[in-house]
Amino acid sequence: MPRLLLFALYLLLTISAQAQQRLAAARQRSYLTKVFRLTDEQTRHLYQHGLSAARPEFFTQPVDSFPTDSLRPARPLPLGYYLVAYTEGPQLVYWLRSVSDREVVVVDNQVDLTLVVRDSLGRLLDDARVLLARRPVPFDAATRSYRLAKAGRSGLVAVTQAGRTTFHVVEKQTSSTRDYWQRQPLTHKMLWTARRLSFGFPLGYLTKPVWNLGRDLKHASYVSTGLVGLLRSTVNPDVRDERQSWRRQRQRNRWSSYVALSKPKYRPTADTLRLKVRLLRRPSGRPGRQPLTLWMGGGYGQPEKKLTVLQPVRPGSYEYALPLTDTLGLRADTRVGFRLADPRGRTLASGHFQLEDYELKSTRYTLRPAEKEHRRGQPQALFLRGTDSNELNLLDARVQVSVTPRSTLGPFPQRQQFLPDTLWTRSQALDATGETRLNLPTTTFPAAEFDYAVRATILNSDNERRTESLVVPYRLDPGKLQVELVGDSVRLTFQQLGKSVKHAGRLRITNGRELGHAALFAGPVTLPLTLPVDPRAKSYELTDADHRSALLGLNETNGGLALRSDRTRDSVVLSVDNPRRLSFWYYVYRGNTLVKRGYGPALELRAAAPGTETWAVSLHYLWGEELRTAEYSVPLPQRQLVVRTEQPEVAYPGQKIQLNFTVTDGGGRPVPNADLTAYAYTSKFGQSRPVEELPSFEPPVVGRVSKRRFALGTTFENSRAAAGRQQLAWQQWRHQLGLDSLRFYEFLYPASGAFYEYQPAPGGLTQLAPFVVDSGRVQPPIAVYLDGVPVYVHQVNQQDPYSLVAEPGGHTLSIRTATRLVTLQNVYLRHLHKLTLSIDVNQPCAEMTVEKRGPLLSEAEKLVLTRSLVVIDNSYYSFGSLRQGNVLRPLRTPSYSSVGHYSLSGPFRPDSVLLRRSDGLRRRFLFEPLYRYDFAPGLVKMTSLDAKQATLFHNLNSAGFSAALPLSDFALTEAAFQARYMPAPTSWTPAPRRPTYNFRTPLLTPVGQGRLEVRLPRARPMPRPATGFRP
Repeated sequence: MPRLLLFALYLLLTISAQAQQRLAAARQRSYLTKVFRLTDEQTRHLYQHGLSAARPEFFTQPVDSFPTDSLRPARPLPLGYYLVAYTEGPQLVYWLRSVSDREVVVVDNQVDLTLVVRDSLGRLLDDARVLLARRPVPFDAATRSYRLAKAGRSGLVAVTQAGRTTFHVVEKQTSSTRDYWQRQPLTHKMLWTARRLSFGFPLGYLTKPVWNLGRDLKHASYVSTGLVGLLRSTVNPDVRDERQSWRRQRQRNRWSSYVALSKPKYRPTADTLRLKVRLLRRPSGRPGRQPLTLWMGGGYGQPEKKLTVLQPVRPGSYEYALPLTDTLGLRADTRVGFRLADPRGRTLASGHFQLEDYELKSTRYTLRPAEKEHRRGQPQALFLRGTDSNELNLLDARVQVSVTPRSTLGPFPQRQQFLPDTLWTRSQALDATGETRLNLPTTTFPAAEFDYAVRATILNSDNERRTESLVVPYRLDPGKLQVELVGDSVRLTFQQLGKSVKHAGRLRITNGRELGHAALFAGPVTLPLTLPVDPRAKSYELTDADHRSALLGLNETNGGLALRSDRTRDSVVLSVDNPRRLSFWYYVYRGNTLVKRGYGPALELRAAAPGTETWAVSLHYLWGEELRTAEYSVPLPQRQLVVRTEQPEVAYPGQKIQLNFTVTDGGGRPVPNADLTAYAYTSKFGQSRPVEELPSFEPPVVGRVSKRRFALGTTFENSRAAAGRQQLAWQQWRHQLGLDSLRFYEFLYPASGAFYEYQPAPGGLTQLAPFVVDSGRVQPPIAVYLDGVPVYVHQVNQQDPYSLVAEPGGHTLSIRTATRLVTLQNVYLRHLHKLTLSIDVNQPCAEMTVEKRGPLLSEAEKLVLTRSLVVIDNSYYSFGSLRQGNVLRPLRTPSYSSVGHYSLSGPFRPDSVLLRRSDGLRRRFLFEPLYRYDFAPGLVKMTSLDAKQATLFHNLNSAGFSAALPLSDFALTEAAFQARYMPAPTSWTPAPRRPTYNFRTPLLTPVGQGRLEVRLPRARPMPRPATGFRP
């Protein structure tokens, strides 16, 4: 029993200590956060009207509560919708929490509204009832979705299944052009319609030329086109040249050409340039028949030479063979250009060739490592081979191999490690058969991680010297975790020195959207292991006890789903390549007509397609917990030729072979009189010359029309950042959240109509901080009066501490807000204390009067405030203060609100005021209203205010507090003023002279020397947790 009494006494003392907490440090939000369950209709109301539409009855079914400041994850709740509410000051803050194991996915085929409903395991729900704007959306068995064919709108989707309803927002997406049009006012729309009628068909044939002529005449000096440009070209050579340039460019664009050369490069002499040019007219593809002049050179300051005039060997085809001799004046190692021009000098085709005194290599050398990633303890070997043009091994080749570090030294276990500049060298002859194997000794490599370079120099009896090189990383860890996709499975292995061995690991499969669970799987596994790939997964992360890790992410690059198509004149064949065996939605269109739709892991379609309409396929599949979309167009090749070649697989030196070519159109029919260009050259040239792009005369592919597109809208559920805010209903929440025991809420909602808090004030100053509250909202003052005298003016004192100096004893307090004048009689100020006072205007009493006022001060009120403010010249931009009794005001420096060098200070009584400035000026003067004051050593100048300076008083109607209420402010004392406003004294002291060192860092280490590198100890990596929590 005594222990219980002691415990109760302790609780009482704790509560008493909390009650005595100072207001400035008091808590300004509720201790508890409560969770309220919502009905379906209440949830629908919030989705339709927003969180601001929450009504009091939405907070009547509490199901949970927890400390507001708790960092622990929220407790799990049953499936449903909840409002999570707490208070901040006079506001109720709440957000919508959704607990669901159901998801709606929008399949956007750009025509229909298609909704897919699935549970947390990814299973499609076929028995749901789906409503869009309270209208049913029918179920489509073919696609296992809910589909409105060729229809749809934005709205709220309600999905009911197993007696539970979830809500989702669907938005119909519109183009930016349509959005811009819808935002335009009616006058702009009418003006645009009138312009379209005036300049459209058929009036545009008459109005457009007249309009363009008028516009050109208005800006004639800048016009070079049309009739005005034609007239200007007769007198202006610049306009004439510009018009001719445009004309030549248009002529060039009318022709399309293709140039073929017999070799990638040519020797300057003793070689023959063979070229063929195919010239066709756009857009018809009609072959050119006119003679063309062949010009060569003209680059790098060389004159252009006319070689010959070419006649077409057949319509559209020009051929020419040019022996390259010294008389042409061509220089080696240059790129020579040539062009074909018509009789008017317009270039219709052009090309270039490389001129080089080359020598074809008859040998080829290869170098490869046994292990591309070398690990400690793993045997490493190098394989080299030299072959001639017949792929036979060279019998007289020898090699010199060197292994050197390529990168800086990585991690190493010892406290020190030496890395030589050359790790290993070897010289020997190449084997006469097969590849030559060179084994690298395991003692060659130090116990550290780095990359090493292998350089092999090969020489033969013809004094031919070739160098091959490669870079191999070297790792200390002999083991490696691997996670890879193999078909429709995920393979997890542990490679020990290149071999898969049994190993214990930990696997974490994360869910992209965290629907249902934070992780699909998290737990220990034994490797090797093969799992079926889960399209809901975002990533597979494999770790082990030695801090190894491997990560596989499922993204758009490894989905593997693609369409294969074949289109002929009378049929179309479609097939989907699906190595992951994913189930997907497909829509097949002929033009804009839907031919087939469905859902499954395969699509095979062979259909008749006699017309020229473009077929389209829209594929949609879930991969990496995201809906991926792939759109394909399958047009009919109308002007495309197909060339098939019949040739032997192997040709021997000196052998003559016959090549047979078959040319067909897109429908598979042979093409008569086709112009065929075929050429070949030896692989000794190395990298081949890039093939010139063939001109295409295919008509533009017209895809299907995107009629309507839908997507899930952004909602406010499970988002604290999108929380709603309402004015706090004090009577409802004061007991429910325990607010009446909090000191700050006693200040906002004083039970007796007024809140008083006395606290000792520093500096021996009696002071007052009054506040007016209206239903918990603090009303910022425009001005504060004490015994009818202004003591605070927001426009002047908004940067000063909000604590007003006064004499101890009883006073009459008046506070002017934007809507009221509140007067309180008999306000007692305790000596050497600060009184924080809040007055509730909704609880009148005998000592308080409340008068309604407008947002603008009356002329009488302005005059009272104006007579209390002093206008002072501060052209010196110095810091200073004005003191009257215990009231200390800072001397404001000129700002954007100043007029010239004059600024306001105050309020003061018409009495003696002491001015002190940081430049040493100290002057006491008698303050008289409506004058401006100029100070100088030995001078005080009073001048009546002119009209410009009177504008300083025009903005006295302002009011406001910062985001945080100034509850902890105290009136300025001398020490506080010095710390807050006066700049700290600065004095410059020259730094002591120190010796300077010029360290030269060499780019290369000299022979016989090395490089020393000093490192800090490397921290041991912390093990990563395999599981997490979801708030």
